[in-house]
Amino acid sequence: MATALALVAATRLEAAVVTDSFLEAVAQIESSGGRYTIGDGGRAHGTWQMHIAAWKDTTAYRKQRGEPVWNYSQAHNTSVARIYARDYLTILENRLRATLKREPTAEMVYAAYNMGFSRFAGLGFRLENAPRTTRLACVRLRPVLDELNRSVEKSLVRAQTN
Repeated sequence: MATALALVAATRLEAAVVTDSFLEAVAQIESSGGRYTIGDGGRAHGTWQMHIAAWKDTTAYRKQRGEPVWNYSQAHNTSVARIYARDYLTILENRLRATLKREPTAEMVYAAYNMGFSRFAGLGFRLENAPRTTRLACVRLRPVLDELNRSVEKSLVRAQTN
């Protein structure tokens, strides 16, 4: 992962998939927004259900960029976990883009997040090869994301009319 982090750190982070709405959709899929959720047999913590390995990768990435870092004990701190989840999802999005030589879908970014980049790569980055739970989560992702995007659009329209 260190080589991959160096590759990502050397490039400008571009996130077309990882938006505020996408980040919130992942939180809804992973934990229904539950801050104190512990899942995956005790290995995933917080709203975004991050594993310690993902947290450590994100910490290494943030250190390379001279950004603040936090201990994994902060996985239940929503403000900190949001920063880490956004960074990690963006790292995954950029790794997918670099590997596939095309734009990844929201479902692909989520699958890499949910099952790990290497495991997803081992399945040829094909959603149909993912475990059933990941496939079902990917099916749920699109309507949740669409609803969140509609809410944002409505808020923007209201703000412009006021």
